[in-house]
Amino acid sequence: MRDVPEINTPAFQADLHANLRRLRETEPVHAHAYHGEPRYSLLRYDDCVDAFRDERLGAVRIRADWLEKLAGSGHRDLTSLGRVLGHILIIQDAPDHTRLRGLVSRAFTPRTVERLTARVESLVGERMAPWRDAARVDLIADFAVPLPVVVIAELLGVPAEDRDRLKRWSASFSPMLDRDLNRLETGLLDAAAACTAFADFFGPLFEERRREPRDDLISRLVAVADDGDGALSEDELLATCVLLLVAGHETTTNLIGNGVWTLLRHPEQLSWLHRHPEGIESAVEELLRYEGPLQRAVRHTKAPVELRGVRIPADNLVDLVLASADRDPERFPEPDRLDLARPDNRHLAFGLGAHFCLGAALARLEGRVALRALVERFPAMKLAAERVEWRPGSVFRALRALPVAL
Repeated sequence: MRDVPEINTPAFQADLHANLRRLRETEPVHAHAYHGEPRYSLLRYDDCVDAFRDERLGAVRIRADWLEKLAGSGHRDLTSLGRVLGHILIIQDAPDHTRLRGLVSRAFTPRTVERLTARVESLVGERMAPWRDAARVDLIADFAVPLPVVVIAELLGVPAEDRDRLKRWSASFSPMLDRDLNRLETGLLDAAAACTAFADFFGPLFEERRREPRDDLISRLVAVADDGDGALSEDELLATCVLLLVAGHETTTNLIGNGVWTLLRHPEQLSWLHRHPEGIESAVEELLRYEGPLQRAVRHTKAPVELRGVRIPADNLVDLVLASADRDPERFPEPDRLDLARPDNRHLAFGLGAHFCLGAALARLEGRVALRALVERFPAMKLAAERVEWRPGSVFRALRALPVAL
């Protein structure tokens, strides 16, 4: 379409939902070029659901020759990067994914997450305490970023004095999850150095927890790793901790930031939530649907696939555009209307099926506690900027800053 910029470009992102709507209406299976190679974007809800369940569509694995190049480079940073990327859960398919996810799930249970409620409430209060005399805050830098980092670090069992370092390393590695993993140039050395730092940090910590287990996630993961045949390898253990740190705080940061921004742009809905605090669960689900933390999930075709008359050959990249699927009028009545009490809100913000986000329960918990506290304590809060700026990238939907007048 001539009136729609090329998908995944800054121009497209500048008016994301309007451009997705135009594309969804005219070309729901959108064929386009990416770095000179063919790529396909699925924009309809039903097509994304089917794609999540279709065994012909696999996770985007890194090419073996690329990993071998990293491992054999002799560059220690690149070797550590290969250790992480070669074993990270979200780019594995069955049977490796099934085994790895099953093992990690044993340590990362809903009960483990639910036990964190009181602690998350306490942390939210601590973050807000300095705001008593503040007229204005940046809800991203002052709240949405530091809160999830502390929560996931405490869940893992990372010492408090190390959290700032982990946050910096996570920020360096995070862009790797927002690009095609077989075309990694920009930021590669920064991400590689972060992986070396992660390896140097977690290696001794794993040994310490083996000697003296504690009531934390690292101790439980180490126990799983040492549980005989088919257990976690040391590289899988490292990659899992890196993924939990990076994805665990990135998703929640965006949930909180995007959620507050959306509420401030819909004062009637913000007022409804203030009057109906018991509606916080449905509110979080609607905010996830309306402006979710992830824009797309990436798959590749293991075999040819035909969708809506479009034949997608084998070994092609396919984007499941969650930001479009969750505003598909064929699934959600009046999808561009924010309705915090929306019934039957089965969005795809956390994916679906075998690759459903392992940290969804934790993100939801933090979102509920944080948003409820903000609405209760600062019912008159308003945007303190005419425009906001979104971070570049087409995977994460993330604000750079969110100035708010309290």
